[in-house]
Amino acid sequence: MINFFKKHFYIFTIIVFFIFGVFRFANAEVVFSEIAWMGNSENINAEWFEIYNNGESEIDLSDWSISGLLSFEIPSGKTIPAGKYFIFGRQPVSGVYTYIPNFTPDLIYKGALSNSGGTLNLNDKNGNQKSSVTYDGKIGDNETKETMQWDGSKWFTASPTPGGGSISNNTEKVQDNNIGAENNTSNISTSSSSNEKSQVEYKIATKIISPKIVTAGVPFDVDHNTTGLKKEKIILGKFIWNFGDGRQKQLSVSDPFIYVYDYPGEYVLTLSYYDSNFDTKPDATDRVTIKVVPSGVVISSVGTSSDPYVEVENKSGYEMLLSGWVLKGSAHSFVVPDGMILLPNKKLKLSPKITGFDFNDLNFIEIVDQQGQVFTTYPNKKTNIYRYSENKNIDENVIKSNYIENKEIKEGKEIINLNDLSASVGGADSGLYNKTLIYFGLAGIIIIGVLSIIFIRKKTDYPDYIEKEISVGDMTIIE
Repeated sequence: MINFFKKHFYIFTIIVFFIFGVFRFANAEVVFSEIAWMGNSENINAEWFEIYNNGESEIDLSDWSISGLLSFEIPSGKTIPAGKYFIFGRQPVSGVYTYIPNFTPDLIYKGALSNSGGTLNLNDKNGNQKSSVTYDGKIGDNETKETMQWDGSKWFTASPTPGGGSISNNTEKVQDNNIGAENNTSNISTSSSSNEKSQVEYKIATKIISPKIVTAGVPFDVDHNTTGLKKEKIILGKFIWNFGDGRQKQLSVSDPFIYVYDYPGEYVLTLSYYDSNFDTKPDATDRVTIKVVPSGVVISSVGTSSDPYVEVENKSGYEMLLSGWVLKGSAHSFVVPDGMILLPNKKLKLSPKITGFDFNDLNFIEIVDQQGQVFTTYPNKKTNIYRYSENKNIDENVIKSNYIENKEIKEGKEIINLNDLSASVGGADSGLYNKTLIYFGLAGIIIIGVLSIIFIRKKTDYPDYIEKEISVGDMTIIE
């Protein structure tokens, strides 16, 4: 047996190296780790994104490419060491890169990241997709300029960390290699990198993950990222949510959920994390201000029998995410695909080739949100509301239909109070005149009655003579 191994030593050596090489290569993976689609507070064009090598070996990025929202190739000579980040920065309008002070991207590209969302793909030199991310602008904050970050299991919103992040286990100060010569392609250029990562002391922290602008009556996702002393994600504990509208929610497990604000306004959403149910002081807290806006989505028009389209309009000043909404016609239904956004003050025609609608569907259409709530209809349903309000500033969301516009009815002058007829008559502005008319009417009735009796008596067969008074002398006794 020993001779057998000696004889085939070289073969076994090759096999061992091959196995370890395969496993070492298999562990090497490059993923998107952070996206600054909102720019920064100094310049909205200061967009950047990064990738992270969570493998154990350096990866050659030569001839790799980015596709989707952006489209360009990574030039030869570009590498990403194990456990390191590679940062892509948007090219300035003119001059050298100054978007982020004391920082130079590993690769500069041309193009813009959409605030409304989109997809970024990382492909190797053979065209195989190595990583992909799709965002819709809900993670990351355009107001605070917090970025969209990956922690190894999910995306969350946090302060920018170019060249670092929560998925890195390396806290030592590092210096990246200088990048090669200027790239000759038309859409990217390169420069030297001086990114540094200093040692960080972590503490228990929590971060609310939620859109900052939502629509009244429309559900939205709420989540958080709570981390411990070693930057590990905390799953269990006491999580107390206060929504700022009078409602509170307590959870013992770190689970996302759906919430709905009923009315427009600005609400402060807070989260307090307690390590134990017996603790009275939270270990970490966070708060965000959520602006709830009224909906302006309506069905503005429909087509004809030859072209039964449906036109949807957003009359508000905010984008509306219509993902998962259902357009219901009289005979067919159409589910809006994920990621569909209706821009503010814009109209959108949905072709019957897409919705499958025919002319019969146009008799009555309604839009139903993800929770089954009817959002709007066509033609608009009218509710019989017989009321009058002195408030001139009626909210735009209130359906104003079939209001009694007659001034006399508004003032109550034509409303008869059946519980107090005498009071109604006596309290009229022309009461004296009305009483006079009543008296004349009664007198007329009496006169008519007397005349009727006289007329009837004349028609009887009474003798024409008038009876005189008879005395005793006029009477004779006949025997």
